[in-house]
Amino acid sequence: MHRGIVVLAAVVGWAAVRPCLAQGPSDAPAASQPAARPYCIVDTGQSAIFSDTAQLLAAPRPGEAFFGQDGFYRGAQASYRDNGDGTVSDLNTGLTWVRARGEKVTWKAAQAGASACRAGGHADWRT
Repeated sequence: MHRGIVVLAAVVGWAAVRPCLAQGPSDAPAASQPAARPYCIVDTGQSAIFSDTAQLLAAPRPGEAFFGQDGFYRGAQASYRDNGDGTVSDLNTGLTWVRARGEKVTWKAAQAGASACRAGGHADWRT
């Protein structure tokens, strides 16, 4: 059984979201860097850059074909902690999630489950 993070699981209370700044590779021009935001965007992990037919070995410059792809930018790396109480914490955002229970449920069942959930000693889960 796959044990991951339940996307439909709820967030505990109002967590403080930590800001971060996505950064490009060292050879990225300064103008191509995203602006600072008051919230954290976690990197997708995509690092390759592609043309319409193959993977590129060097990052295109602004104005060149294929510039601005996801693989060009670097952001905060996904980082999680298993709290050992049925919850997982996202170390970038400060949000807490219920661990996956390994089964799919309807939206209605997910809402009812969130209302009844007491994982981590919390009673304020939401979908």
